[in-house]
Amino acid sequence: MSGLLAHAWFGGLFADPDCADILSPAAELARYRKIEAAWSMAQADIGTADPAICEQAAKHIMTCQIEDAILRAGVVQDGVPIPAFVRALKSNAPNPIKDVLHSGLTSQDVMDTALILSLGPVFDLFRMRLEALRGGLTRLAEQNESRSLMGYTRMQAALPITVDVRIATWLRPLGDYITKLDQIAGQMKVLQWGGPVGLRYHERAGDLGPAFAARLGVRDPGHAWHTTRADIAELGSFIARLTGTLGKMGQDVAMMAPRGPDDIALNSGGSSSAMPHKQNPILAELLVTIAQYAAQQATILNVAMCMNRSDQALHGC
Repeated sequence: MSGLLAHAWFGGLFADPDCADILSPAAELARYRKIEAAWSMAQADIGTADPAICEQAAKHIMTCQIEDAILRAGVVQDGVPIPAFVRALKSNAPNPIKDVLHSGLTSQDVMDTALILSLGPVFDLFRMRLEALRGGLTRLAEQNESRSLMGYTRMQAALPITVDVRIATWLRPLGDYITKLDQIAGQMKVLQWGGPVGLRYHERAGDLGPAFAARLGVRDPGHAWHTTRADIAELGSFIARLTGTLGKMGQDVAMMAPRGPDDIALNSGGSSSAMPHKQNPILAELLVTIAQYAAQQATILNVAMCMNRSDQALHGC
């Protein structure tokens, strides 16, 4: 299976290098290590394991060499990388620390918590970009507030309007999106820990959950949420709405482009191999494409909510 995001040529159009770095295999493996080390140290924090052994385990987790090929083969065998990751940790670990490695966790705990840890920097990136967009559009409106351009109804030229009127329709939702993004970011900064069957079977679960969460800089909800994916579906729906708004901007720009400098001057690319005078609105069209794609993915996330296994006993792996 291949895709445009990784294509040697088209990846430059569709890929997002900043997000790719955050979600890269190396970054994901670093999050797995961080989670497992935090788990070991949390047990020491509440006094249910020898601190010296836990510190030794945490050091081993952070430094143990694990090849990509091992995790790749593990995914083929197990469907997820965590069993192979844990086997690799234990394969050359000293005997005293093997008992604290991953004991009381399950693959779902590590995968979901790693997802939460990855979202933090993604949210920061999105917020920075939204702020930059809002600032850029504000400056553009101020610089061109008295300039006239054509207004459209039903995709047909209607009556003249001013530039700041059009940009105001683009700007208006952005503040609400930034506020909502911050809300979702706080809402999703939460630990997933349920253990083998999702019920936190541990004599000190009430202390261990908060200690584990504190080590990772997230909050402990007091229960496992692996079968309740509403927050993830809400994030997908939010991204679909956000990209829909950006797609509307792209559609407006694409409609303005045929009128040339009378309506808009594009500052990037879009040349034609046969007609050098043309300047195609490639980036505007890309916004429309991304909006359509994101809407489809949000639907899939909402459908996936009812596909989660509701029986806690089916949790472990």
